[in-house]
Amino acid sequence: DAIIENNLKFKWNASVRVDLFSRANLTVDDSIRVAKKMKQAGCYQVGFSLESGNQEILEMMNKKIEADAFYYTVKVLRDSGIICQTTVLFGYPIETKESIKETFDQCLKAAIYPSIGFLMPLPSTGMYDYAKQNGFITDEDRYLESITERQDININMTKMTNDEIMNEIKL
Repeated sequence: DAIIENNLKFKWNASVRVDLFSRANLTVDDSIRVAKKMKQAGCYQVGFSLESGNQEILEMMNKKIEADAFYYTVKVLRDSGIICQTTVLFGYPIETKESIKETFDQCLKAAIYPSIGFLMPLPSTGMYDYAKQNGFITDEDRYLESITERQDININMTKMTNDEIMNEIKL
């Protein structure tokens, strides 16, 4: 409101939760009104993470979202003239060829091309503890030295090989 009231003109983008509009329990009209106000204030693009199209994996991630929230947010933002971007993440212990397909199917249904990342357990997270407890991280110092802003498979906790994961992603 302050940007609009002060007639400030600049472009900006935002990163939000995938359930931006459904989490707030806004009506459809309120959601569209808020998104149009974002656009009027200069927002041209919003990024948010689908992470996975598989509900079990979302629960393992401790994401408290439903797939419908993803579609709803995409629709509201697009209807308001805002570009949508999303990221997906592969490599959770229960990841399968089918869950990878589910994730891509969600993106296809929403007509959004995702940025792809791979699970990288970080200290003080549940997945880091899981990786240590289940023998995926055996040399903690070596593991910590190996992680950076990587976009490859650093640690594979699935039952698939790295090649199998990459082949499913390439399809």
